[in-house]
Amino acid sequence: MGGSGGRGVGAAARSPIDRGDSAMEDGRAEEALEAYGEAVRQDPKSAAGHRGRGAALLLLDRGEEALAAYGEAARLEPENPDVHEECAMMLAMMDRHEEALASFDEAVRLDPRSAGAHEGRGTELHELYRTEEALAAYDTAVGLDRSGHTARFKRGIALVSMSRPGRALRDFEAAAAAMPGSADVHMWIGLAHGRRGRV
Repeated sequence: MGGSGGRGVGAAARSPIDRGDSAMEDGRAEEALEAYGEAVRQDPKSAAGHRGRGAALLLLDRGEEALAAYGEAARLEPENPDVHEECAMMLAMMDRHEEALASFDEAVRLDPRSAGAHEGRGTELHELYRTEEALAAYDTAVGLDRSGHTARFKRGIALVSMSRPGRALRDFEAAAAAMPGSADVHMWIGLAHGRRGRV
């Protein structure tokens, strides 16, 4: 085993992005923010550095700064759907649902086969009480990824709100098979049964 000096040399040899990614995986957001900041100082056009800064800042509850970092990443890589999807998720966490929907729309435009972006659109549409459109988005997400149990679960919730508990139950039961320990799924199964008059 090498001494601490050897570990320091190894860490120094790694790129700032790699060090930031490693720190994020370990939950060390402050350290990650410093590493990604170093990457941006070395190359202000590093979209990966700005995206990393955004993720770290979000963990540190610095939402507006995080959003600015993602905005810069999107400016540098406007055709990267992942940037728009990550920005949308951040906006959603900040309850800025109209803006989140616009970012998910852009992610879908750039990558129409992204199940995650369609699911995100569905979530934001449901938040905005556009339930029929949300259902269509969830249908697309499930069609693209049959194993997407979170999209099925969310679609089930939308269906219950539309007084369609029978179809909702099929989605909840599929989600329960994938997430057997989820109390939320089982609660919604009970609610859907109740809506059908079976409880």
